[in-house]
Amino acid sequence: MSAAPFPLAYCLNVHRADTLDDVLQAIRGGVIPVRDLVAPDRPFPVGLYLSDTAARELDASPDRLDAFRALLDDTRLSVRMVNASLPTAIAAELSWGLAATRLDRR
Repeated sequence: MSAAPFPLAYCLNVHRADTLDDVLQAIRGGVIPVRDLVAPDRPFPVGLYLSDTAARELDASPDRLDAFRALLDDTRLSVRMVNASLPTAIAAELSWGLAATRLDRR
């Protein structure tokens, strides 16, 4: 039996990120450099932490949500979990990279 290359995800909750711009900064300044060191040519699992403010920013702007999704796809970041209280529309959009998990349970 061989071990998975990345049994754990890099979780963004280690970065202070109150706004969507903070989350983007954490991805560009924190996650991508680590990905480049350990997984330069394959998908890299991440756990997203989205504050209420960041989630509402994504919910309010379909263009920003599309850009966020494109950033994750373009940088080979594979979303494995989301730590947030998400509006239903955002949960549905983010589900492209998650297992069949209901994010809107209370």
